[in-house]
Amino acid sequence: EVRREFPALAVSHTHEFLVATDIPPAQMAPFTAKLDAMHDFLCDLYGIPRGEPVWRGKCLVIAFAAEQDFAAFEPRFMKVDPRGAHGLCHQRSDGRVVMVCHRGDDASAFAHMLVHETSHGFNHRWMSPEPLPNWLNEGIAEWVGTQVVPNCRQVPMKEARAVDFMKAGGSVGANFFAAGPDHHIDGIQYGIASGLVKFLVARDRKKFTAFVRGIKEGLTAEESLKESFNASPAELLAAYGRAVGVPGLKE
Repeated sequence: EVRREFPALAVSHTHEFLVATDIPPAQMAPFTAKLDAMHDFLCDLYGIPRGEPVWRGKCLVIAFAAEQDFAAFEPRFMKVDPRGAHGLCHQRSDGRVVMVCHRGDDASAFAHMLVHETSHGFNHRWMSPEPLPNWLNEGIAEWVGTQVVPNCRQVPMKEARAVDFMKAGGSVGANFFAAGPDHHIDGIQYGIASGLVKFLVARDRKKFTAFVRGIKEGLTAEESLKESFNASPAELLAAYGRAVGVPGLKE
């Protein structure tokens, strides 16, 4: 049905992904490789043997060359208004994951977005459908993007702006740790989220994996943080604040 409306889409496979795109194969190949690199990176982080099934089937990625085709696809097939988005990861209750995007003009930003959005799908699928709090989900996606696409400067720039924001107010902003499917962190908080994830991973990579695993097993983020790092959210912010030059950092 999609290909009837967008006949230029050609389909290719990797071990973990089904990619439908109208971007020429030679141009798309380096970006497809980033998808596989993201999958292997998260498998290694979470202690999943490479090749063990994570997706239900394969993760479908639809990548358009033109933004207008992305803008036409989303409301037609996903019932979503995509204004302001470069790509969107759709995580279905039946376990299917579909990521849709457009190329844009910046190759490194395109690669980072592919990794960022598909990592949301990976975290949706790993272990259970138990959702991660938005700050952690976005923080992981941003941080993983920097690991797989190190030449993209978007995340370091967001983190620098976030530090200025925290220094100005002594806070990470209202409702940063709030949970629930309808809560989303603000734009300035993305740099805080990625900075916190990077901070936790640097302190102890195994404890960070245990922190995420605990949430996927049904603990609240606060409970899992206490079990893995023996810290409360307030204690986490205080330690992170000291690390980035904002003593007394609070929510």
